[in-house]
Amino acid sequence: MLIVSPPTLTTMARRALCFSLICMAWLFTAQAKAAKSEPSASTGKRPNIIFILADDLGYGDVGCFGQKQIKTPHLDQMASEGLRFTQAYAGAPVCAPSRCVLMTGMHQGHGRVRGNVEATTLPATLLAEDVTVASVLKDAGYKTGLIGKWGLGEPQKNAHGLPNRHGFDYFYGYLKQGHAHNYYPDYLWQNESKVKLPNVISDDPALKHNVSSKQVKYSHDLFAEEALKFVREHKDQPFFLDLSFTIPHANDEAVDNGMEVPSLGEYEKTDWPAPQKGYAAMVSRMDGDIGRLFALLKELKIDDNTLVIFTSDNGAHQEGGFNPRFFNSSGPFRGFKGNVTDGGIHEPMIARWPGHVPVGKTTDAPVYFADMMPTFANLAKWKAVRDPKTAKIELFDLSNDV
Repeated sequence: MLIVSPPTLTTMARRALCFSLICMAWLFTAQAKAAKSEPSASTGKRPNIIFILADDLGYGDVGCFGQKQIKTPHLDQMASEGLRFTQAYAGAPVCAPSRCVLMTGMHQGHGRVRGNVEATTLPATLLAEDVTVASVLKDAGYKTGLIGKWGLGEPQKNAHGLPNRHGFDYFYGYLKQGHAHNYYPDYLWQNESKVKLPNVISDDPALKHNVSSKQVKYSHDLFAEEALKFVREHKDQPFFLDLSFTIPHANDEAVDNGMEVPSLGEYEKTDWPAPQKGYAAMVSRMDGDIGRLFALLKELKIDDNTLVIFTSDNGAHQEGGFNPRFFNSSGPFRGFKGNVTDGGIHEPMIARWPGHVPVGKTTDAPVYFADMMPTFANLAKWKAVRDPKTAKIELFDLSNDV
């Protein structure tokens, strides 16, 4: 279990460089050995940042982290072209508090959201004064987008927790945890407006709002398309994209098999139980869409100025009929989602940034979700320092520093 001490001015300042320095140290070593190495064309530019967050994906569910049965060729290629972190930790063993740590840079001792409950009460929603990584990057001149799952504020009672009020220029996806269980919802949110979808929710009262009787538009596919659109629209300026996929989370209300996916693909022919087939198909579907994203970065010629990080919000689940032991989803670790053991919080993480992050390397340096805010602020040429007494963040513009 990772234990993080309360932040101080000294530790926050040091952590602001920690993650990027880990990557850079590898790069400098590689450059020292390569006499013919040339500097990247993007040297000195502020990088685009894409943070890809899977939902309930275990440490051992990716090929380059030991998975033998689920195919993840694009993530495996990402690892071969980047840096693989073997000691990466989520913010919490369940979704909402983990994302709160990621967004605010505050560990659970200070975090606003500390449980997976509907975000209509104060313990489950951000407040207006909370600073997020998106607001830091927006202040630094980045275009900011969140596509997928939020879970840190809803419109009913505490609209100040909505993503557009916390630094995101654009939001498309789910606001509520429970709503995100259904991969065929009858609506999604676009900024602060509902967008109706052709899916039809079952009228069976026992199934509530999370199972659809008419399945037309698959939310994950919509998120993948929106992500590509966001990148195309903002290719000529620094951007931050928080791509929070809901795959492979289960639809907990779908009793027999909560692994909702349009096609089982190659897993259809296996003799695995249905939930295992669905889980594998979901992971491979996400992997394919990540491959499309990398192809677009190359097509737009912004590949060498884009840092992409992939990880998961917590460990593999035991929901919707899925048995995480079937695929050894936690790898060598004990426990699963909801457990405060490594299986619940120890995540796969890969970083890729051509010309900056080392190629095909592995590090056991510890990384934690709270490290992302100061790291991204540093890459944007800002410094984010939190006062340990007030928990307020102060920003310093470093763009003119020599």
